Amino acid sequence: MESLEISKSPQGKPVVIGIYGLPGSGKSFLLKQLKEKADLSERFTFYEGSKMIDSVVSGGLEAFQKLEDLEKTQARRRAIEAIRRECIKNGRAAIVTGHFSFWNEGDTAGETICTESDLRTYTHIIYLDVPAPEIFSRRLNDSERKRPNMSIPHLMGWQDAEKSQLRHLCYHHQILFLLMKPHLTEERLLALLLDFHSHTEPYNLSQAEKRLDKVISSNCGQLESMIVLDADRTLTAQDTGDTFWRKALSSGQLDIGESPLKPLFSSPLQYSYTAFRQATLLYEETMDDAEFENLCQQVASATDMHPEFVALLRLISKHPHLGAVVLTCGLRRVWDIVLERNNLSQKIQAIGGCRLMDGFVMTPTLKRDLVGRLQTHHALFVCAFGDSPLDLPMLIKADRAVVVVGEEGMRIIQITQRHFIDSLIWPRSLEVLHATNKKAAKILMTRMRDAQISGPCLRKAHKQTGSYLATEYLSEVIGVQEYSIQHVQGHKTDGYRLFYEHETIIVALMRGGEPMAFGVNDIFPTAMFLHANKPEDIKEDHIKQAMNLVLVDSVVNTGKTISQFIRHIRNLNSTVRIAIVTGVVQAEAIDILNHELAPYGSYEKISMIALRLSNNKYQGIGTTDTGNRLFNTIHLQ
Repeated sequence: MESLEISKSPQGKPVVIGIYGLPGSGKSFLLKQLKEKADLSERFTFYEGSKMIDSVVSGGLEAFQKLEDLEKTQARRRAIEAIRRECIKNGRAAIVTGHFSFWNEGDTAGETICTESDLRTYTHIIYLDVPAPEIFSRRLNDSERKRPNMSIPHLMGWQDAEKSQLRHLCYHHQILFLLMKPHLTEERLLALLLDFHSHTEPYNLSQAEKRLDKVISSNCGQLESMIVLDADRTLTAQDTGDTFWRKALSSGQLDIGESPLKPLFSSPLQYSYTAFRQATLLYEETMDDAEFENLCQQVASATDMHPEFVALLRLISKHPHLGAVVLTCGLRRVWDIVLERNNLSQKIQAIGGCRLMDGFVMTPTLKRDLVGRLQTHHALFVCAFGDSPLDLPMLIKADRAVVVVGEEGMRIIQITQRHFIDSLIWPRSLEVLHATNKKAAKILMTRMRDAQISGPCLRKAHKQTGSYLATEYLSEVIGVQEYSIQHVQGHKTDGYRLFYEHETIIVALMRGGEPMAFGVNDIFPTAMFLHANKPEDIKEDHIKQAMNLVLVDSVVNTGKTISQFIRHIRNLNSTVRIAIVTGVVQAEAIDILNHELAPYGSYEKISMIALRLSNNKYQGIGTTDTGNRLFNTIHLQ
């Protein structure tokens, strides 16, 4: 038999499910039916509240009836606390029948007998919402016990009061509340109880992660980046949840006056895991699957995606290295239909849950965790779109965040701009490797920064730096390959050289980059060496067969010169592996290159290797210009 562990509520309590309803609604009959279900009997212990009171009061129920009100309350507390202790001791969950109140006909109000101990113990409450005429008939024809006569209007008023008060108390005590209406079949109730037993926040996360992993595995291409989008108020100006409940209320089939989501999310539950679990129960208790599907179809037909987002998502669908997923705290089924209507469902899927069959609920925290899984487990760059404070955890976690703001109809126009689209298509940050904090770098940079050193001595220092960066970093970025060499002892052994060294070009950006470029060339002697004063000095014949191209400059200040060279190179050869080697790179230059090079290929093929990363925006002139110092032309301004 499968090993079963007691499920714990979000508050760490054992799962204790209360079954409430008016006398005559069928609580005892239902409990007897549930006991006969093997799936439940393995997991739950069943209690009748009255029998528990009988067991904790000396003299049993007969003595209990003679107690004062305060003593009765204390007895009820002892009964529910005994159930809680047994659950902890036996490692099982519990299903308990009980009463919330008593109300004699003719009295102005009922007597609430629910205690604080009940509210501290219960994790779920199911209320048997049997129509009052049916309860009246059952009470009238009950042959096992004598029940006082009560009119149908009184039963209706009593029932409405209990439902309203119980829901309010549950929302204020972290208890999930479900009205069991006639459309909830025995099979669905069984599924709900099993779900109540096992569904915790960690379980919720694991189910959502499985769904996300399935979405990722369904992509045919090698994904590099994932666009994560909120749904309502982001992809559309509408709130599909509001639309859903407006349509449900206008149908006249519901006995509620407003959307039940408003009081839920304005309660102390706010937008917690428990709140979204409660929202799922609201959808379950209000309508069956067919009614729910029909309403989702209606809502989807009334939902218009922003055309700019439709265009963006269609563009993303054309790139095998890009993916997109919609994470919605709302109606996932609605967004399935909306994406299908816009011919996007083949590549882009929605993840969320608002029905029991979905297996999980989406929360702001879960959105954040799923973004984290995309980044760590799937090693993807994530750009997230959201519109509200609920999206903040996701937006903060993402590598790039876009907050959708503005007036309806104007809020997302910026996403159609070319540079924005390009930056999404090629979002990887420029690979930057630097030795700023290494002791070897501190020694090398000392001679390069010493104002007393110039000319041949400075050129030698730059050459040594080029050799160091080539050995330590360039070999790692490009890789090395084995080849056979003659050992000094006369036999053959393995040697190593730069990967495709013969097809590598070292380009010295004149004139400051030449000494360092010579140092790189010393380490990779079979590479081609080229001088370039301007991008056009690099010809197509130079690089059409090249596998690697190394641009070498003494300093990268703004990155604009490097950007011009890379644009030119990419126009001649779109696949060559590009690396930049420099003594110093300004941090500002990295940002400029990230922005300007987005349309020129995935940044995974462009690496920046520097001895030192600097936040000092100072650019040398005259006596402080690196080129002048290298060649003793400091007198030239």
